[in-house]
Amino acid sequence: MSKRVATWSQYCDCFYSNQLLESGEGIELLSMMKEAGVAPNVVTYNAVIDGVVISGKYDEALMFKEKMVEE
Repeated sequence: MSKRVATWSQYCDCFYSNQLLESGEGIELLSMMKEAGVAPNVVTYNAVIDGVVISGKYDEALMFKEKMVEE
């Protein structure tokens, strides 16, 4: 897997934009990213939050927003 944050951000955007991720899989994707030695940035979190909102999962979007602010 790529070690570039831009690549991971594009993965998140693509998966969520095409609604290929189920609820909870965003956390798994971010965990995989961290395991690969790449820290998510604001672009990554925005891609995840946008995708979650498109899916109508507002509570999950708020959770990702809080996680982004913590990091």
